[in-house]
Amino acid sequence: MRHDADQQASFCLQAALLLTTRPMRPYASVMGPPLPQGWKMRAASLRWFTVWRNHTDALRRLRAIVLPEPWKNDTWAWDALRLRQLHALGIVDEEPEAWTQMLAERLLFDRLASPWGEALSGDKR
Repeated sequence: MRHDADQQASFCLQAALLLTTRPMRPYASVMGPPLPQGWKMRAASLRWFTVWRNHTDALRRLRAIVLPEPWKNDTWAWDALRLRQLHALGIVDEEPEAWTQMLAERLLFDRLASPWGEALSGDKR
């Protein structure tokens, strides 16, 4: 009975991953170190990335690395978020520099909040 519940939970988790992310194949060549056997890289919107990144145990079970959609500018911030995720999952030993990570987190949340900030301020950029 417990095995069936575990299988159902795993299936739901896989379905959630597939519904909230997409394969990141076109960018795989610029992702840094090669992925360990059986791992897959997935891209998510900024909102879904902030959800998934807090569930490293689930990502480890799914053998999935979830990253935000690559940014056209501020690639240093995206690289810091990528390195943080790879380190959290135990794929690389290297940690992002604390200051860079803090700035990347700030940029991430600024990007998430930008529609609200514009709506509240009346800014129509």
